[in-house]
This record gives sequence, structure tokens and C-alpha cells, in this order.
Amino acid sequence: MSAEPLLRVDELVKHFPVSAGVFGRTVAQVRAVDGVSFELAPGRTLGLVGESGCGKTTVGQSIVRLLEPTAGRIVFGGRDITHTPLNELRDLRRDLQFIFQDPFGSLNPRMTVADIIGEAVEVHGMASGDGVERHVLEVMGRVGLPGSWINRYPHEFSGGQRQRISIARAIALEPKLVVCDEAVSALDVSIQAQVINLLIQLRREMGLGYVFISHDLSVGKHISDDVAVMYLGQIVESATTHELYSRPAHPYARSLLSAIPIPDPSRRSDRMVLEGDVPTPLNPPPGCRFHTRCPAVTERCRSEEPPALPVFSDGGQSHRVKCWHSEALAEEPDWFRIVTERTDEAVRALRRAQVAPASRFALAAERERVARPSEPIAASRRPKVPRARWPHIAKPQAALGSLAVAALFVVSDWPWVAALFSGAALAVWFRTFESARQRRLGAAAGLTVFVLGYALSQAVEARQRVLSADAQLSALTHELEAVAEITGRYPAKLKDLGWRLAAIADRDGLDDPWGGVWLYEVPGTDGRPYDLGSAGPDGMRGSDDDVGRVPRAAPTFEDVAP
Repeated sequence: MSAEPLLRVDELVKHFPVSAGVFGRTVAQVRAVDGVSFELAPGRTLGLVGESGCGKTTVGQSIVRLLEPTAGRIVFGGRDITHTPLNELRDLRRDLQFIFQDPFGSLNPRMTVADIIGEAVEVHGMASGDGVERHVLEVMGRVGLPGSWINRYPHEFSGGQRQRISIARAIALEPKLVVCDEAVSALDVSIQAQVINLLIQLRREMGLGYVFISHDLSVGKHISDDVAVMYLGQIVESATTHELYSRPAHPYARSLLSAIPIPDPSRRSDRMVLEGDVPTPLNPPPGCRFHTRCPAVTERCRSEEPPALPVFSDGGQSHRVKCWHSEALAEEPDWFRIVTERTDEAVRALRRAQVAPASRFALAAERERVARPSEPIAASRRPKVPRARWPHIAKPQAALGSLAVAALFVVSDWPWVAALFSGAALAVWFRTFESARQRRLGAAAGLTVFVLGYALSQAVEARQRVLSADAQLSALTHELEAVAEITGRYPAKLKDLGWRLAAIADRDGLDDPWGGVWLYEVPGTDGRPYDLGSAGPDGMRGSDDDVGRVPRAAPTFEDVAP
């Protein structure tokens, strides 16, 4: 690498928090990028290769500050830009550009080619007025787009033409570094070759530096000067393109290179098929992160994480690999033969350790089981859930208890208390489950039972008031009719009922359920013998909270309550 690199990345870390619960508490971290370091000299291309999901795009977006790094250091042109404030990033954008994977999704469909390319030119003050259009035409000519297309919209172009527009937008500001995120993966093979050759030509003409992100190793070999192989958020091997493609040291790099098709039907490639799946970045395995899939795994690989070990390189460039099989080979010219013998011996030892023949799928499952920690990181950070003392009877007990307490709705004088106990019992029952989803459902079910129980208690209380008022009204009506039949007239006041009123008061009481007063009207001109009812707590007859008959005309009521 150059003594003064254009870009230097030291121990870059980017974690994404995983939230859970009502208050969004962080329970785990997705370790997308976990300690990535590399350098890029001016005018050179670094290829970041690896399987999908290994963190390549996150590295690229962190470099141009589309994502805020969690930790580490990014130095561009001798300036630390790791935590540069947003108001200072505007000038930095002119030297740092990004080409996205999807050319259609990254172009504004409402803007013409002139607006897409010329917007940044005008914002950064490189040109104004007619000069913007002249600059756009010049850039379009560089990427092979006719100037007559300047007023067209993105939907009028093919995929390759749209990607050329994206490249034109990136180089319009004459940057020093361009991050290409899978810039050709969405294109046909023939178009891929054209775009790759265009990028190489622009690098020679403008002295650009590229960080070329790709999962296609054959494309990376064609355009890259240096290659870094990523796996599960870390760079496992980095070297010059010729060195890595001719003598790969890491087993993962070897397996990727063995998957490149050979364009010769007479030759047969020696495939190195990996077993199992990539572990989750939520809980990466201890030791070497590749050991769950490595065919040459040893006990040391499972327990200790290897550093970036150097190996001998004829070109004088650094060749580093994170693999214990490459230890102590920094000055060994014949390191490739030695590391090959070490890995082959490790594979043979692993096969001898197998008691019975097993399929590669069963072997991979066993490796993952052995490598899996006893308690995942996410689970260790989660609050401990209380468990029942007798788990074999806890759930039936809680279920029967919930049903028994819920039955109190019918007979209890305080149904809301029964609702509270039923909801609590139901929530406690669900808390005995292992699943977080079931525990959340339990909390929601308990709250729902309490709310419904409280609403039911209000309805029951209102119904009891109506029944009590109707009973008192019926008793008073009966006594008034009896007095009128005996004396030939209705009493003027309720207290004229005498012992009959006392009998009613002793039996049912005359407490107005609404807290109001009983009213009694002497028969009037409307032909009705009497009118009896409650004025309710508002003291107004004829409102929603009274009972009894309401006269057609507005009579004068007299308070005759005893």
C-alpha cells in the first residue's frame, strides 16, 4: 500500500440495535461489521467480496457516512471523517461518491437526466446557468450516453443505460473515491462487461479510487488491484488480486474461488463445498467465526479468535489472513504448500474423529451444536422471567384459578375486583411460558380481561340501580292505589301513606339509587291519577337519570320524600 493512503479504515464497527418491549428497550445488537481494517492507495481499486449478508454494503455506506459508525476510525485524504458533523459533510460529498446497486431505485423518476446529473454540479458551485448543461453533456459523453437523451426520464432507459446515468452522476463532481455497491449485479452479463470496462477507463482518465463491492469473484478479479474477503462482519483475508486468486490461504477464500466457473468444458473444477449456513450476526460463534463451516477446524479455532496473520508475498505487498493454519509463515517463501498441508491434515484428523460415517448435513449440524454457546447473548440480556415452582401443575392451576375468579362476575358485589384478579391470574399463567410472544399475549390478555370486567361491573351496577328503583316505584304505586280504593281519593303527599310508607321503607328502603329525591304529583287536569318518579342527582324531572312516568305537560312537582 502507499505511504499516504487515500482511505484508511481502522477497526470499523457498525452494530444495529434490536429493540423489544413496550418501551423499545435494546435487547441485542446485530453485529453487521465487527472490526474491519484496510487501506486504499490513490488510483487503485479495492474489491470487497463475500457472501450476501457478510457486511460489505454496511462497510461502504459507513465510509461515505450514509451510516453512522458505532466505533472505529475512517481517515480520508489525511482527515478523520468518522464523526464529522453533518453540516461539514457537504464539502466532503464532492470527493466521496456512491453508486448504488439498483439503478432504477436510486434515480428520481420525476427528474430528467439533466436534473439528475446537474443538481449536484449546481449545488457545489461547479457551474451555473448554461454552464450546468454543458457540464452535464460532457459527463454524458464520458459514460457513453448521447447528448440528445439529456431531457429523458429514467423509465425511458434500459438497466445498463440507467447504470451509466448513475455513474455519470457519481463522477460529475470529479471525486477522488467512488464506492460501487454491487454496481453490475443487476445487469446482464454482456452489459456487465461494458460497465466494468467503463469504470476501468474512468479510473485511468480521472485517477479515481474505487471500493468495489461484489459477491461475484470473477468480476472482482477483473477490476480490482487488491481484494479483501469478508465473512460475518470481518475481513478474513486480504491481498493483491494476483496473490489471492493464485494462492488463497483462508479456507473460506478457497471455497469461494473454487465456485468460479471455468469456461472450458474439458476441465473439471475441484469444488470445495461448504457445509451448513452462515451463523446469525446477532450471536456470532466464539473463536474463528468460520469454524462452524470450516472443513479444517481444530479445537483452537473453536476457542481463540485468530488475528490478521501475515504470510510471505513475492510482490512485497501485505498478504494477511485470519486463520490459525497460517501462523508463523510471515517469512516462509513456500508458505502456500505448508498451509495446504496443515489444512489437509486437519481435514483428515476431523474425519478420523468421526465415530460413524455421517452426511455433510449432519456433520454441519453437529458442529453448530458444539459451537453454540449454552446461553445466547440476546437471552442473557433479557430480563429473567419468573418461573413457577412446580411447572408440571402451574399451568393447570392458573387456568382453573382464572376460571374460578372469573365466575365471581356473576355473584360478586364488586365485579371489577373479580376482573382485576382474573386478569392478574391470566397474566401470571402466561408468564410461565417460555416464548416471549406468549408472555406478551398474556400481558395483553390480562389487561383486556380487566377492562372488560370493569365495563361489565359498571353495567351491572347501573342495572341494579334500575331494578331497585323499579321495585320501590312498584311498591309505592301499589300502596297509592290501595289508599285511593279505600278512601276514594289519592293522598296529597307520600307521607300521608303512614304505616304503609314505613312498611315499604323497612322492606326495600326509599333511597333513590341515583342520589336524588322521590317526587309525587297529585292527579291533575291531564286525566292521569298520579305521577311518581325520581328527580335524579341533577334534580330535574324528565332527564336520563330518572325513573317513573313523565307527564305530557310540564307540571309543578312537590318534594314529598319522608
